[in-house]
Amino acid sequence: MKGETSMEYASRIIFTYGLTFLLSYYGIIIYNRLKYKSKIINKLMGTTIMMVVLTLLLVLINMSNILISTDGRLLIIGFSTFLIGPIAGLIAVVWSTFLEYLMGKSDIIYLFFGQIFYIIIFYIIRILVKKMKRRPKLYESIVFIILANLAEGLVMFIVAKDKSVYMASINQYVSVALIETFMFCALLNIFYREKQRLDIIDDLGNYSRELVIKNKKIESLYKEVSSNQEEMKKNFDELSRYEERIEYLAFHEMQTGFLNHEKLMEQLQVQKSSNLELYQAMFFIGIVEIEKLEKTLGITLLDTLHYLVGIEIMAVFEEISDGQIFSIAKGKYAILISDLEQKDKVIELYKQLQKRFLESFIINTIELKVNISAGGINLKDEVLEPEQWIEQCEFALYNAAADDFSEVRMSWYGKELMELHSRELRIEKELYKALEKNELYLVYQAQYNNDRRLIGAEALLRWNHHELGQIPPGIFIPIAERNGLIDSIGKLVLRNACIFFDKNRELLVSDHKKIPISINASFLELINPYYTERLLEILKNYNISTEFIRVEVTESEISLHYNEMMENLRQLNNAGIGVELDDFGTGYSSLNHLGSMPVHTIKIDKVFVDKILADNKIGDLVEMIIDFAHRFRMRVIAEGVETEEQFLWLRDKSCDVYQGYYFARPMTEELFLSRVSNGE
Repeated sequence: MKGETSMEYASRIIFTYGLTFLLSYYGIIIYNRLKYKSKIINKLMGTTIMMVVLTLLLVLINMSNILISTDGRLLIIGFSTFLIGPIAGLIAVVWSTFLEYLMGKSDIIYLFFGQIFYIIIFYIIRILVKKMKRRPKLYESIVFIILANLAEGLVMFIVAKDKSVYMASINQYVSVALIETFMFCALLNIFYREKQRLDIIDDLGNYSRELVIKNKKIESLYKEVSSNQEEMKKNFDELSRYEERIEYLAFHEMQTGFLNHEKLMEQLQVQKSSNLELYQAMFFIGIVEIEKLEKTLGITLLDTLHYLVGIEIMAVFEEISDGQIFSIAKGKYAILISDLEQKDKVIELYKQLQKRFLESFIINTIELKVNISAGGINLKDEVLEPEQWIEQCEFALYNAAADDFSEVRMSWYGKELMELHSRELRIEKELYKALEKNELYLVYQAQYNNDRRLIGAEALLRWNHHELGQIPPGIFIPIAERNGLIDSIGKLVLRNACIFFDKNRELLVSDHKKIPISINASFLELINPYYTERLLEILKNYNISTEFIRVEVTESEISLHYNEMMENLRQLNNAGIGVELDDFGTGYSSLNHLGSMPVHTIKIDKVFVDKILADNKIGDLVEMIIDFAHRFRMRVIAEGVETEEQFLWLRDKSCDVYQGYYFARPMTEELFLSRVSNGE
């Protein structure tokens, strides 16, 4: 005002803006406490609060008659726009203009548009702050307000009627702008702090309510747990029983309750990995020819026999094995011995066990006599893997089982067996090389009829190793069957026989003679569903008729694998390939099976031929076999004929074909072809 001192002007500004700050502060506090679910209601209530603050400010200033060029309303209008929105700011401007009108003030249109522009500026600031997605820092707030005041001052200058008067009051405007900037930053800081404090209080309230709810749930659960404590104990006990049952099933055989192979492996692994010598020896006991017994008894009765034998073993060896017996397969048992000083006692106990088995087992009215064999290994000799210990012990067991001349049938894996085992392992290794280098070859043993005419031949496989010398098929064929090489060997035999026949076709086949070749097939080949298909394909490749190749299979193999082999035997028969049953009389084929087998020829084993002259019962049996085969329209070949007396006896009994050293030993291709060409 005119003539006013600086002190008086400063006092009016302090009063006016102090009042503005005080009223705005309480307005912000009240606005922050609004918690309506609807945003529209919150904004409406916030706008109402700011209008009340603005009304109180203008009324109090007017009543005190302290009038200055600016009275803080712009600060309230700008703050309303920034906090609530442009509509709140616009309502505040309209209300402010209306109050000015009621108070009889002039230039309300000029002030109205100035305030509208202030709304626009603060709305822009509001948008910028929202894009920042965070609370503005102090220096950012100061910059925003200074720019807002500069922009507002520039617009007011442009629209002012008397620009000289406006320029004269520029110093006051700068002072007011600085005060408004300070107050806006202070109020904004208060707003955010109050809002943060209230948010924390709300969160604490929510957490408190959640804690109360959770506490109630915990109390409820505690009561429930307390009430069900007995049931939980029962469940725990039941779970413990389940765990014990699971462990029992994992390490025991279901049918017998004996400890199983997995438990044996675990014990041996502990023996290997610890420094403690828990056991000094391992002992295997097995039922001899268990496969044949399985065919005789069937699975159910064999399980019963397996259990009964195990009980006998446990009873005899209880003292030195703590009553523990491991069942590692049907009819095969293991015992761990902790004191090797009792080796003599082990042998003595084993002999006692054999004596027990001299008496027959009676299972479902079936009377059985059980033969057993045993093999042992010293676990102290060498620290090996459990699998190697088991392999050595099994080798000792099988060696004992194969010894038909031993009454005890018991062996320990020592130097002699180790050398034999090493030889077999070497043969297994060398067998792979032999196939690669084509070291396996065929020899031919001629077959003759009653007129002593050569009418056929059996192809026999031979292996002459450059270091080990001649290795009999009885040694390397079982090894080939174990390691999966028998299929490759079977293909080699068939292919070489076909090559031999194809090269010498004119000599082997004519109007006056037909000399077929018999080849031996393993049961592993004959249970292969593609065996017949493969055989026919090879014959086709060499243009050989099926009547010139015959397949021999041993009776024992058919008796053990009857169902698995029948399909291939039928296919061979349907294709016109003769099937010969080798070693007849040594297996367990029933007459019923023999009648249904697609077999063309029976070969009487050498074991019977050797005794036909010395043992009348054997002679009667061979005569019965010949008669029986003829009734089923089968040929009979006598193997192992070594004397003329045997030949004449067999011819007198109507045997059809003869094979043996009396006629010819196995020969090379050249010698065999020489006999054929000479008509021998």
